[in-house]
Amino acid sequence: AMRPDSTTAKVHLADHRIVTAERVALVLSRELIILKADIGDLPAIALGDSDGVKAGDSSYVFGDSFNSIFSDGQVAVSLGIVSGVYSISSILYPGSTYLGKVIETSAAVNPNQDGAPLVDADGRLVGMVTLNFTDAKFAGLAIPINEIKPFIERVKKGETIVDEEFDFKKLDMLGVVLRD
Repeated sequence: AMRPDSTTAKVHLADHRIVTAERVALVLSRELIILKADIGDLPAIALGDSDGVKAGDSSYVFGDSFNSIFSDGQVAVSLGIVSGVYSISSILYPGSTYLGKVIETSAAVNPNQDGAPLVDADGRLVGMVTLNFTDAKFAGLAIPINEIKPFIERVKKGETIVDEEFDFKKLDMLGVVLRD
């Protein structure tokens, strides 16, 4: 995981290259860090419209579950359905830095999947997984992509976004593990 106080991160690519990426956005309210790396043309996932997501839709979560990428070079994939689309509040999730609309999926969400893509049946990115816990359960929640798109557009226009109000004491709420 990237230290939010860092301005660069190492990115491991599928072809085994390791490149340095620059942090161009840090938005605590969306649990979002956007990285930029000059690495040539890479395929990009299409952004979906999360406003159209509804309970019962198929959903997929991709990620580095239990370090699967580093241990065997494979991305972990899990299939589920959208269980619900609703808003979370500080009453239900007192430790969450993100409060707002979420997409809940029954697809398995495991450690190392914070920030993983939530993809619809047509292969479009509809959300970014956020690790949320309650006293009762671990919830597979994703922040809808429409909540993130405005920040992506600002970065595309060359803007750097840094949440000056970032409280590094809240890192544990983001599921971030600090390493030197």
